[in-house]
Amino acid sequence: MKSLDIVSLQEKHLEDAAALACARYATLRDLVPALPSRYEDPNAILSLLRDLAGQAPGVAAIRGGRLAGFLLGFVIPAFRGKRSVFSPEWANAADLDDSRQIYQDMYTHLSPRWVANGCFTHLISMLAHDRKGIDGWQWLGFGLTAADAVRDLTPAKGPISDVDIRRGRIEDVEQSVALEEALQRHLAAAPTHVPGLYREARQRVSRAMVG
Repeated sequence: MKSLDIVSLQEKHLEDAAALACARYATLRDLVPALPSRYEDPNAILSLLRDLAGQAPGVAAIRGGRLAGFLLGFVIPAFRGKRSVFSPEWANAADLDDSRQIYQDMYTHLSPRWVANGCFTHLISMLAHDRKGIDGWQWLGFGLTAADAVRDLTPAKGPISDVDIRRGRIEDVEQSVALEEALQRHLAAAPTHVPGLYREARQRVSRAMVG
C-alpha cells in the first residue's frame, strides 16, 4: 500500500473531502435506507466544510495523489465545563478499507494544534458502519459518549402501550424536572461518570413547556 502523507487541509481539498464524506454516507444508507438521501450529494455539506475550514485547523491524508481522508473540528467553549473541540460526522472521513490507520495518523498530526488551543477534550462523531475507524479511535483512548439511531415511520410491531401522548404543559414541570434529575444522578454514577448535564433543569423545562 502506498505511503500516507498528512498535510494541512486547504481549499483545494474541500470538494474531494465533501465527495469522500458523502460516499461514506451512501454506503451507510445502503444498510439503513431510512436515512435521508440528500446527504449523498456533496453540495449538501461543501458549504459547511468551507465555513469550518475557514475558522479551524484541519488535516488531509493524501495517498497516491488523491485524498484518502480529512479531519477538522470546531471549538466548544464549555463541554462538561471544559474547552473542547468537536468533529461532527460530516467534518471527518477516511477510506473505509484503511480508516483505522488514516484516522490515527491524522489525529496524531492535528491533536497537538487542538491542545495548543487549550482544548483538552476531543469529541469525534463517526458513522456506525465504519468499524475499522471506530476501532482505531478506541485504541487511541476514545470511548462512547452517545449513540444515535434512526428508523422509518412505519408502525412499530408489538403490543400497543396504553400511553397518552400530548404536548407538555406548565403543570407537568415538576414531574419532568424530577425525571431529568433522576437521569442526571444515573449518568453521574458508575460507569458513566457524567456530572452536571442538566443544570438549571427547572428553567429549561419550564421554557419548553410554555413554548
